Amino acid sequence: MRRFDFLPGVRRLFRLPLQNTTALHADIDEELESFLASRVEYLMARGMSYDDARVEAVRHLGASIDHVRNQLHHSAELRERRMQFHEHLEDLAQDIRYAARGLVRRPAFTAVAVLTLAIGIGATTAIFSAVNVLLLRPLPVAQPGELMRVSLSTPEVGQRKSIRDMVWSYPKATSFRASQQVYRSVALYTWQPVTITSGDVELIRGETVSASYFRTLGLAPSRGRDFALDVDAHAGAAPQAILSDALWQRRYNADPDIVGKIIDLDRKPYTIIGVAPQGFKGLTGQGELFTPITARSAADLSEAQSHEFFMVARRAPGIDEAQAEAAVTVLGKRINDLYPDQFTNNVPWGAAAHPLDAARVAPRP
Repeated sequence: MRRFDFLPGVRRLFRLPLQNTTALHADIDEELESFLASRVEYLMARGMSYDDARVEAVRHLGASIDHVRNQLHHSAELRERRMQFHEHLEDLAQDIRYAARGLVRRPAFTAVAVLTLAIGIGATTAIFSAVNVLLLRPLPVAQPGELMRVSLSTPEVGQRKSIRDMVWSYPKATSFRASQQVYRSVALYTWQPVTITSGDVELIRGETVSASYFRTLGLAPSRGRDFALDVDAHAGAAPQAILSDALWQRRYNADPDIVGKIIDLDRKPYTIIGVAPQGFKGLTGQGELFTPITARSAADLSEAQSHEFFMVARRAPGIDEAQAEAAVTVLGKRINDLYPDQFTNNVPWGAAAHPLDAARVAPRP
């Protein structure tokens, strides 16, 4: 009788060596340097020296170049391994047929076969869970159909192609928010890596948000309170933070007295004022901690051409999508008149709006 050797097949399935890792890393490094060079060119065009522009471009990454490069390498390797895993699933189907015949003759191996199938099903479930979060599952907010993404749009000038979903600078967003009448609530947000420096040092994904963020989404903290709306009144606001439910449980063991405690973020003390609803990780899908935009200095928020914030807005009662889109188009022209971009040869910028659910993958960095 032919010996049924099952374990080597299992080992081969999960070993999955990457092919040409050096080339993969080289492509990523080239893209990262291209991004930095583009940012440096942008800042130099606005009067910075090369050295200052390079420092600012690196600071804009939110972490050191080496850290960002390593994170990108790791993410790319995971993606490649997932692709290889799918290729091996086809081979696995043939192996299972052979294994089934062997298991009938060798009942002792049945438990091992069942375990292997469980692992395969688990991997498929994990992939589906990611797709479900990004594409299929409704947004974990109140009345998501009322929410719209509002974006700037840049013109096509020379070799530069137009961008329909351009993010906002803080001055432009503030002017838009003060002028619009079709949304009952408008909020800004962007992803921001932040390091918890009190206790065990840990780099996490955070979101920096306007005070109206949770209210616009129709959410309220499950513990503690939301940011006060007057936090948006001026820069240099008191440093406060709302934890995600996952971070509260994972790092702070669901401490019932967490509200009011102080944590250090990037070596600066922040007061924890609340815990976000269970399962909510922000519109970036990865937020573990939320801090107000206005905790930054006035200098950080005063540059009209420094674009970094996404805008989400909830339509006012009686306003449909077409009305909101038309109003945003008109306001986009006013914003351009207030903050013209001299580097587009006087070709005006604009603004556009579309349902948030249609662009839900876009905010994910």
